[in-house]
Amino acid sequence: MQKREDTSVAGYTVSDNFICLENLRRTSSEMYITYCGWEINEPRQLYSCSNRRNHVLHFVLSGKGTFRAGDIVRELGRGSIFYIPAGTDAEYVADEQDPWCYFWIGYNGIRAEEYSTMAGLSAEEPVGQCEEIDRIHEMVDEILHAPQPLASNELHRAAVLMEIFSILIREKEKMKEPGSASVEEPDFVRMAIRYISQNYDKNIRIHDLASQLGVSRSYLSSCFRKSVGCSPQTFILNLRMERAGSLLRTTTLPVNIISAAVGYQDQLAFSKIFKQFYGVSPRDFRKSGQEVKVFDKKGDFIYQGL
Repeated sequence: MQKREDTSVAGYTVSDNFICLENLRRTSSEMYITYCGWEINEPRQLYSCSNRRNHVLHFVLSGKGTFRAGDIVRELGRGSIFYIPAGTDAEYVADEQDPWCYFWIGYNGIRAEEYSTMAGLSAEEPVGQCEEIDRIHEMVDEILHAPQPLASNELHRAAVLMEIFSILIREKEKMKEPGSASVEEPDFVRMAIRYISQNYDKNIRIHDLASQLGVSRSYLSSCFRKSVGCSPQTFILNLRMERAGSLLRTTTLPVNIISAAVGYQDQLAFSKIFKQFYGVSPRDFRKSGQEVKVFDKKGDFIYQGL
């Protein structure tokens, strides 16, 4: 068995009743796929998970099973979704007479929890229904049959993830009672996001930004965290690192030029922060593309990114 803590190698396992593409590297600070798969379960097949690093959605295609998370116990069948947030425990077991078949998507990012909540899924209510499950299954199946580490495949995975949440959120919105209020992102938070996205290469002071928007720093930070899922400082860092990673993969620009392009005049400080974020230095990141290794048995590829 192979045990991987980095994302230099992705695992692709294909067998008659199990397909999984896992250990996919980060492609966006907002939200990105980390793994996905499909499985036909054996009767009473049990899976337990504890303190995952990523969020994961399961979609039941056929059969039945039971999902447990804390005090929540639900009997589920075709069209059901169950959600396991990052950092939580859960277990799910296939029915003895009619074991289920499901597919799943693991994902992460600074807006992963926010989008999950918008789709009506949370730790308090982790179960839902999906009317367009066959359509979503086709989309995930396309990902599973395009495991090659190509830029086009990475872009397609990102687009599929956003489209899946668009479908789920749209279905949730249809279920709202007429006249029910929805919580909107404050205008000044949207303005802050726009400003940061256009000026992340500059020295942005949150206090000055808050003053320009007419609110206090603490109030901006509180509302920003509530709407986006992280502080403005973390949002800036994610944007800078995402842009730096993209420039390293797609250009031959020297590291010091990339460092300045994303707001760091000190290349050593940039390299230190980059390594903390990605786990490798900028130069090693540029040299190491992601290799995909193929396996034919579930469990032959193991990594610690679940």
